[in-house]
Amino acid sequence: MRSWLDISDYITILEDGKILIDPEKLAIHYESIMNQSASIKEERRIKKKIHDKFERVKVRCYGKTCRRNISYKRKGIQICQDWRYNFDNFYKWVIDNGYVDGMEIDRIDNNGNYCPNNCRLLTKKDHRLKSDRETAERHQLNRSRH
Repeated sequence: MRSWLDISDYITILEDGKILIDPEKLAIHYESIMNQSASIKEERRIKKKIHDKFERVKVRCYGKTCRRNISYKRKGIQICQDWRYNFDNFYKWVIDNGYVDGMEIDRIDNNGNYCPNNCRLLTKKDHRLKSDRETAERHQLNRSRH
């Protein structure tokens, strides 16, 4: 990233010591710095959202037992070592797999662990549809047993 100290593009020092500033080039330089700053802020915002998702997954798998994670503990669901101890690996996988703000991590096999070969990213709508379909299938299975 360029800094304000890199002024040679828009400032010229004349032989008599006077400084000549090109306002158009200065404006372009300033806009470039502001765009880079906005991009960095957006990247940090996205990384925080992904980190929050990651922390919720860890609580589901390893948090104190509560109503929300009892089935995870009963099934023995864990996070692969590569992700569990290195958020950057998880983050890279999420970004490399096309994360768009608002997507959710989904285990393809609900009895399987959180790992690259058993996870995918879904929109909230698709995730909800999958959950609804699985719930309906469980209800139908339970009815057929009785």
